Amino acid sequence: MSCTACDGSETLHVTRGESRTFLLTVTNLKTKVPVDVTGAKVWFTIKNRVEDVDAIVAKKNLIAGGVDGQILITVPQTGLTAGQVQVFIDPADTAGLDPEETYWCDAWVQLTNNRRYQVVSNRPFKVDPAVTSGADFF
Repeated sequence: MSCTACDGSETLHVTRGESRTFLLTVTNLKTKVPVDVTGAKVWFTIKNRVEDVDAIVAKKNLIAGGVDGQILITVPQTGLTAGQVQVFIDPADTAGLDPEETYWCDAWVQLTNNRRYQVVSNRPFKVDPAVTSGADFF
């Protein structure tokens, strides 16, 4: 399995304090066809280092123990929306992160047959600084 929105080794970027949605499309590596992820468990994690035990940001969909406000499987899982998963990054997720640091992220999907796949490989995650921040929002 792979994620067509995150092919390659590019760094994922978010501006600090921004709401951001990453749209992932899970596809079969061999056929390049989107996979129906209805009923799947989905995780998206950001850490200081790949080998760290604790996550800085951990997102899960409802069936994986999170909430729809973290990760949402797009419905219906047909046509152009087949395989699509939305990962929501909230302002609070990046407010305390340092733009000078490089973090690491990945995403996993566990299908209803219990097979688990890393669909976003370990990749750098950067928080870009914002001109407007903190008290400017209030």
